[in-house]
Amino acid sequence: MEVIFRFAGGQCQRAVFSVRLIRQILPALAKGTVNGAGNSTVNSTVNSTVNSTVNSTVNSTVNSSVLKAVPRHTRSLALGLALSLVLSMALGLVMAAPGLGWAAEPPGQSHGQSHGQPLVVMLDSEPATLNPFLATDAYGTRISHQLIHQSLVGVDERLEVVPVLAEKWERPRPERLVFTLRQGVRFHDGSPLKAGDVKATLEAFMDTATGSPYGAVLREKVVRVTAPDDRRVVVELKAAYSDILSDLMVPVVSAATLNKGGPAALSDQSLNGTGPFRLAGRSPGELVLERFEGYHGAPAGIARVVFKVVKDDNTRLLKLRKGDIDLAINVIPLEKLALFSRSPLKEKYRVQELPGLSFQYLGFNLEHPVLKNRKVRQAIAHAVDMQSL
Repeated sequence: MEVIFRFAGGQCQRAVFSVRLIRQILPALAKGTVNGAGNSTVNSTVNSTVNSTVNSTVNSTVNSSVLKAVPRHTRSLALGLALSLVLSMALGLVMAAPGLGWAAEPPGQSHGQSHGQPLVVMLDSEPATLNPFLATDAYGTRISHQLIHQSLVGVDERLEVVPVLAEKWERPRPERLVFTLRQGVRFHDGSPLKAGDVKATLEAFMDTATGSPYGAVLREKVVRVTAPDDRRVVVELKAAYSDILSDLMVPVVSAATLNKGGPAALSDQSLNGTGPFRLAGRSPGELVLERFEGYHGAPAGIARVVFKVVKDDNTRLLKLRKGDIDLAINVIPLEKLALFSRSPLKEKYRVQELPGLSFQYLGFNLEHPVLKNRKVRQAIAHAVDMQSL
């Protein structure tokens, strides 16, 4: 395939916020009561961008987010990098400019009491699977890999590698990595995270019988994984790979869960991660997550997140007009964004643009009988109005 041109640089992300929401956020920002999420969930927000195995999930020219106003007194809500579908409330669920968030709850008020309604998120298609070993579509990876499960390390808003389930890591020699796990981390079933769980997870990813699309790169680079004790994981490499940390950004599953039927047999009912949310239920057109009360980080500020699948563009807009949806990311067509500059949506929402990390390109199949002609490819390239793009 020959790439004739590409649209270089970060793509534009558009987030649409309600006016009332903005009025709530800005005073808190001025008082310094709003904070971002420098934690493991936000750290994993761009895994699907930096990890080549899931680059296919980032394929939209413009990603749009729509957020309806919700009560003011919630836990810290980070509005992190715009590529992720959702991360937990208080941990980066709503995507927008980095550093924005909600004011903390009043002292003495437990999280979730001030807003009993769930956060309703609109999707345009069903996640193909939530199995962390097999999920490759955008919704499946973002929900399973970031909300339900977590990885050893992630990246922050500057795309720098930071600890997640690992408290720290060392590289005593170029071909060896030693991870020390955080203390106090528990899976959704209440069992503690141990080094044996990480070892079992990485070995399952590398096992060809699992059929994981993330396994090939690990098999290519990793010799063995050992767990000398409950807190240390040692990864032996075939050579000194500079990008190995991004390859290890895979969700960790408990060894006990894997022993019950193997990684490929994991179902929605058997998901057992360490993330801020656990799967509460799934039916055609709807998926429900509930807050994991035993989460090792800051607790999520929303008790339940309901994902509703609405496949038709016009139906999605009607639901937004009616106020049935709280958040919609990457499901608003470009030609429909202009509606938010006119009444009645203009009075309810504001559009915010921010940089993205993906790019688009136009490629040609050089074996095609017409496209193999270089002059044809040049003619198509010249016909594209690059300035408008």
